[in-house]
Amino acid sequence: MAVAGLDRTAWLAEVAAAGSIDVLIVGGGINGCATFRELALQGVRCLLIDREDFGAGASSASTRMAHGGLRYLENGEFRLVAEATRERNRLLRNAPHAIAPLQVTIPSFSILGGLAQSAAKLFGIERKIPSRGMLMLKLGMALYDLLGRRQAVMARHRMTYAGGVRALLPDLHPAVRGVASYYDAVISHAERIAFELVADGLAANPACRALNHCALLRGEGECDCEPDIAPLKGSN
Repeated sequence: MAVAGLDRTAWLAEVAAAGSIDVLIVGGGINGCATFRELALQGVRCLLIDREDFGAGASSASTRMAHGGLRYLENGEFRLVAEATRERNRLLRNAPHAIAPLQVTIPSFSILGGLAQSAAKLFGIERKIPSRGMLMLKLGMALYDLLGRRQAVMARHRMTYAGGVRALLPDLHPAVRGVASYYDAVISHAERIAFELVADGLAANPACRALNHCALLRGEGECDCEPDIAPLKGSN
């Protein structure tokens, strides 16, 4: 990672000569980068290292969705959904250059389908849901909007029934009874968010360091450890 005015070789020598650090963060994924930023803002002297590039694993998630987890509603995990939608809304507010609303549209072939099976699932009775009817989708969307209402920046869900669907999508399967549309978010540049978190931490706390293409060889002691790190071949 290149930082204006600083040389990677000098950073490696500085870390080696430091002797000890307050916190060592191994792994520069989104959690590692976010932890690095938070600790740096609190004045903690920390070191972040990663064997690869920061945020390298983000490219493996091809959908790049920053969603609130609509599917978890069927399992009754309302607290999880509420937390996830709040995080999604914050991302949309704080990083509009990298995250944008994404409209998701779900077709339905029935009105009442899936209600009984879904109700049974909430009580711990596993039932396969063959299809989700319009009423079930309506209830789920309304609850999803409610749980994600804090700091909301997107439009609420909407339901379009048979007549309206035919007008909008005349080539849609004739058995479709309606469609439900709601909004989640898509991350266009997940790696950029990771880099920005690291850059924020470095700017806030000059005593912190972040090194990619750098491996942890060993560590001794539960705290105040002296990490033995080494740059990977060809990364100087």
